[in-house]
Amino acid sequence: MFARDIAPDSSSPLSTQNLYGVHPFYICMENDGLAHGVFIFNSNAQEVVTGPAPHLIYRTIGGQLDIAFFPGPTPEEVVQQYLAHIGTPFLPAYWALGYQLSRWNYKDLDEMKAVIARTQAAQVPLDVAVADIDYMDRYKDFTVGKVSSLFDKSGTMDWENNDQTNDQTDAVFD
Repeated sequence: MFARDIAPDSSSPLSTQNLYGVHPFYICMENDGLAHGVFIFNSNAQEVVTGPAPHLIYRTIGGQLDIAFFPGPTPEEVVQQYLAHIGTPFLPAYWALGYQLSRWNYKDLDEMKAVIARTQAAQVPLDVAVADIDYMDRYKDFTVGKVSSLFDKSGTMDWENNDQTNDQTDAVFD
């Protein structure tokens, strides 16, 4: 399991940074109705292979290996034990639970605005519009394009500020 968004041989100065992570956890339900869970925490390269019951192969190239076993005995108790170990997940923002429109390869911000307007004109429910990686500066995470890009920073921010002021569809740039 590799969790990188930038190739290791990238010329980007960010190429040594992992931006994502893996979280190997499984719940096993036995034939007798009992359940257990296992969480394997390791920061090195990992591989997990499942096969015909009852086998599972876990390989890692090294590093510190922390294994937590959750005896259950019910699936609900396994999840409770797991969450007591790692902490509870966050509750997403209310707007994130609404109707969403996502698309890759918008030509520019004007095209995205036109798609939103067309969707609203057709009376299709829409709470969030998501622009994929097109808005980024050379597709780098946590960046917004420079003035010369299709999604220039100032125009995008002005539009989003107006959008918020008028309580319109949220634009999320993923």
